[in-house]
Amino acid sequence: MKDNHRTVYIMLSYTGTFLSKAIKKYTKAPYSHVSISLEQDLTNFYSFGRKISFCPIWGGFVTEELDQGVYKRFKNAECGIFEFKVNEDEYLRLKDAIEEFQENADKLRYNFIGLITCAIGVSYKRSNYYFCSQFVDVIFKKAGIQIVDKPSEFVTPTDFLEADEFKLIYTGKIKDLACNGIEVLV
Repeated sequence: MKDNHRTVYIMLSYTGTFLSKAIKKYTKAPYSHVSISLEQDLTNFYSFGRKISFCPIWGGFVTEELDQGVYKRFKNAECGIFEFKVNEDEYLRLKDAIEEFQENADKLRYNFIGLITCAIGVSYKRSNYYFCSQFVDVIFKKAGIQIVDKPSEFVTPTDFLEADEFKLIYTGKIKDLACNGIEVLV
């Protein structure tokens, strides 16, 4: 019998940037950022973050590579990679949702205000503005997958860390993963 399941990956990370330190201090969680990949070789992850590695102010939809950008600049960044099984239809809906964000990337911005309103428990929705965990949650919801049972504007990276649906397959430095590739995954 053919297995019709696909694997989706979530990367939780902590780079040590000013913003990541502030988020980590507030949440007291090991990770401050989340991104999603649909590729088994982990070539690209998608999220909301810095468009330019040395400029924290200009943010939006980004394609992250493990050996480029912020991860190249912050060489000791820590991460946890988690896998999640989906069926073929869910996978295609996730892919479509990410492609929709890619097609509209020039209109999308980082939701700095949303970080603050999330922290104080105030709902704040603004069209085309997202922070990383809000984006990943929206992608799952667009695909009809409910991971976190709260509105997307209140989802944090820790919510994905605590989700039972995800299986940890790697923990360590991103540079080690980038150098060794998928083979380091357990």
